Amino acid sequence: MANLALGTPTLFVSDNTVLVGSSLPAGETSLAGMTGFTFVNIPNAVIRLITGASGACNVQFLISQVAKLKGVAQPAAIAVANSKEVLFGPFDPTIYNAAPTGLVTATISVVTGNSVGVYLQPLATAGQVLTTSSLHNPFEMTAGAVDY
Repeated sequence: MANLALGTPTLFVSDNTVLVGSSLPAGETSLAGMTGFTFVNIPNAVIRLITGASGACNVQFLISQVAKLKGVAQPAAIAVANSKEVLFGPFDPTIYNAAPTGLVTATISVVTGNSVGVYLQPLATAGQVLTTSSLHNPFEMTAGAVDY
């Protein structure tokens, strides 16, 4: 099986209904028959994973080979329960972007009934993207650590 290529995000999370039980927006794609997914990591890109009624899974965002050579540890897989909608990101490009493509790769343990989409963070009131900093490791923080 192959990875689902999601491409570059163009929609903002606020452009879609992000409620449990909502119908899938046009930007969502079923993961059936895939082993994971890739996406173009641009500033403020976030992943929206929707698990089905029997779609509990583990998802893992892989770090780049360059990050591995620099001694960055691979973050653990994240467990996602059935019937959930989860947002992940943004992703630090120095850690997650594979050279030379700029793609981030994720693996997922269960794909049946699950879907994924890549989006941008919402706009601020002035029409500008909200300024946020990517986490070095967006899924685990050490107690007392500050991330800038």
